Order: sequence, then structure tokens, then C-alpha cells
Amino acid sequence: MKATRITACILAVVICRIGSAEQSTVLGTIGSTSAVVIDGTAMSPTGSSAWPVVAGDEIATQAPALLTTADHNLATFDAESRFRLNAVATSPGAAEKQPYIFVRQGGLAFDARSSRLLICIGNRLFVPETLAKGTLRLDKNGSVLQHIDSGVFAEQGARSCNEDGPGTFLTGSPGPAGGNAGAAGGNAGAVPAGGVTVTNTRATVTAVAATLVGIGVAVATGAFSSASSCATTGCNANPPPVSTIQP
Repeated sequence: MKATRITACILAVVICRIGSAEQSTVLGTIGSTSAVVIDGTAMSPTGSSAWPVVAGDEIATQAPALLTTADHNLATFDAESRFRLNAVATSPGAAEKQPYIFVRQGGLAFDARSSRLLICIGNRLFVPETLAKGTLRLDKNGSVLQHIDSGVFAEQGARSCNEDGPGTFLTGSPGPAGGNAGAAGGNAGAVPAGGVTVTNTRATVTAVAATLVGIGVAVATGAFSSASSCATTGCNANPPPVSTIQP
């Protein structure tokens, strides 16, 4: 009886994550040794080693958690971190989109393996260039602590940002906020599309569920959806200062 209840719970979570808007794309996956809360639902590692995430997802970690984007960039979030995942156009009006991380609490270690990463933390924009590695964290006062292990920032906190990533934030020419960042002017350049179709991930998640519970699973077609707003924490018009920790 207990096993049956566990099976039902796993299937319910899988169906929930596969469930609504028709044209969303999966931006990546997130996994941890403890439950990861995605849009208020605790996703247990016993159900899957990694869960798909889409634009608009609000995510909270209990233990360190690894986010792997569709283009193979990595972001390892600290325990007790909270962030919103979104997708933004690489230029105004462009069809191509890429993941955009808005950090509300905690921090992360980034590894931009294949393309730039777009990270808004402390309401300041940081864009690690391809092959850059380092960390970005909020201290107790809400200031940003940054450390670069290798590579450079294309953007280093010189401009403000919010949870939705305004469509114009990749354009313009603010200077970098010191350190070893390169020129920040112009367009963000060509970036691979920010996801893969939900159809491919549906098969993967369904297979995981079927393996765990030992039965076939038929899941109705659909995709993920999520609404975005500033209602949760608001958008800070006066972002906190940025402090630099040299490597």
C-alpha cells in the first residue's frame, strides 16, 4: 500500500511538470541531493536525479543544486538560494532566446562552457563571457560579492536589471564596473537558442517515471508554463552596491 502511494505521488509530479502551455521550451535541468522546490512543489531526488525547468519557474534550493542549461552551461547554486529562471531575446525582436537567471537570495558558482551566461543579482547585470568561471553571491546586506577564477565578464554590474530581463538590456554601451571585463558595447552577439522542445523532454521524464515505478506511463501532450511578475518581491529601483573580490 505504501509503495502504491509513492508511485501515485511520483506520477502526479511528473504529469504536473509536463502539463500546460503549448509552446514553452525547456531551458535546462536542475538536480540536487535534497528536494528542489519549483513553483512551490518540492521535487525529490528520489523521483528523478534532475528536473526540467522552463521560463518563469521560481526555484528554491535546500542543498547545493546544479542547473545545467540546454547549451551545457553550468550554475551551481548554494544551499538556501532562491532564483527565477527566464528566457530573453538575444537582441530586440529576435526569435532566439537564452536563459536568464534572476537571483533573489544566496548565490552561485558559474561555468560558462559554451556561451555567455546572463545573471541578474542584487538587481545588477553580470554576464560571464564564454569559458569564464567564478562566483556571484549576495551578502547579508544585499551587496554582491563577485569572484572570477578564469575568463572575463562581458558585463560586470554596470547596469540595472530585474526579474523579467527587459528586452533592451542586451543593447547599449555601459562601461564595465572595473576589474578585467572587456568592452561591453553593442549587441550580445550570436547565442544558441535557449532551449529544446518540450516534446523531447516529455519522453525522457516519462521514461524516468516508468523506470521508478515499474509501469508504463501515458502522459497527455502539453508543455510547461509559468506566469511572470514582480509581485513576489517587487523590482528594486535602487539596487545595492557591488563589491569586487579579486581572485
